[in-house]
Amino acid sequence: MATSTMMKKLSMASASAALIAAFPATANAAILSHVPNDRVPPVVQSFPLGALASGGEVGDAFIDFGVDYSFGGKEGIFNDGGVVSFSGVNNSILDLISPVDGRIVVGGTKNQGLTSLLSIEAGRSAPGDLLLEAFDIQGKLLASVFNGLPLGSHGRTTMTIDRGGVFDIAFFKVSTPVGDYFGVNQVDLEAPVVAAVPEPTSTLGLLALGTLGAGSMLKRKQQQKATVKA
Repeated sequence: MATSTMMKKLSMASASAALIAAFPATANAAILSHVPNDRVPPVVQSFPLGALASGGEVGDAFIDFGVDYSFGGKEGIFNDGGVVSFSGVNNSILDLISPVDGRIVVGGTKNQGLTSLLSIEAGRSAPGDLLLEAFDIQGKLLASVFNGLPLGSHGRTTMTIDRGGVFDIAFFKVSTPVGDYFGVNQVDLEAPVVAAVPEPTSTLGLLALGTLGAGSMLKRKQQQKATVKA
């Protein structure tokens, strides 16, 4: 009976942890917004398709805005006809074709975070040529959408993934399946919350095995004592 109760408690703990990861107790509805001009510290700009200037890589300079761009590929700043944008960097060259990807973090930290909404404005591509993908904390694809209307504040196409208040987006990527040129002009996201990481299944399994083993040992000792008394 005790073993059965322990197993039920372990299963409930695992389920609760998974629910917390997707549905945090306090959801922050504030929207964080940033553009490449917000970079801190300043990053040297280069022109489209030009060599990336020294200091032009974008890493955790954007971390206060809820995104760590040092994740995955590298991004660089460029001046897109008067509108500052950032794009993928390939071999220290701004190629405007490599994906722009990021890891959601809790503002002002490098701690893994989760958001419920992502809205990206990107240009130099026709509607339907860019793809926004959102992934959960295990890297599983949650949703994807192509660029289109309405246009953003910079006059570029937009892409939005709204999880309806479910905070489970941990990573995202903007890419161009057709190999078109593009640059990300603005990123908006719902203020990230702390990601509650579920207990690994393997750990729970070991705990369960340990509980069963302890129960078996106790039962054998009781049987041995009963035999000695008899």
